[in-house]
Amino acid sequence: MIKTVRKKLEEILDKEIVTHDNRLSNEKINAFENKFQIKIPEEYRWFLVNYSESYINSDYQFPMIEKSMITPKSGFETIDFLYSSDFIENAEQYISNYGKEMIPIGEASGDTVCIGVQGDGFGKIYYVYHEDEDENLNYYLIAESFDKFILSFEKRVENMINLDEVEIELDDDLWND
Repeated sequence: MIKTVRKKLEEILDKEIVTHDNRLSNEKINAFENKFQIKIPEEYRWFLVNYSESYINSDYQFPMIEKSMITPKSGFETIDFLYSSDFIENAEQYISNYGKEMIPIGEASGDTVCIGVQGDGFGKIYYVYHEDEDENLNYYLIAESFDKFILSFEKRVENMINLDEVEIELDDDLWND
């Protein structure tokens, strides 16, 4: 599975946006887990150890399993980037604000992509719309695991036209020519 995920990451990562090598060590991840008494799912741990902060090519999108009122009609969302070294700082802040059931793994135009680290949501990937960030967050399921999340990315199809919505009007003068 790692080979398949690595291949998909090579496809979807934006190679034009280069950040410094800021991968996390297993020691830093272990210290974070011990501090908060949580467990990072192995699939995401692998990503943190092997990849620097990763920007996702804007040509790619992922499908939502659970859609909210503001999910685009297509059912697909995009993500700007996945955290790496700044993952711990962002996760600590998120835990202090919202608890430790979920922790952020990336950002999407002001919204947050999270991974479950406890309970029934362990290992699952969720989307949190910033409009919902109040006293009760609404998490919308994206994928059952980090690997499935990465593998779900599809190249965005632009300018799709729904032919049911197209109207053609012909000028009467065309018939006279």
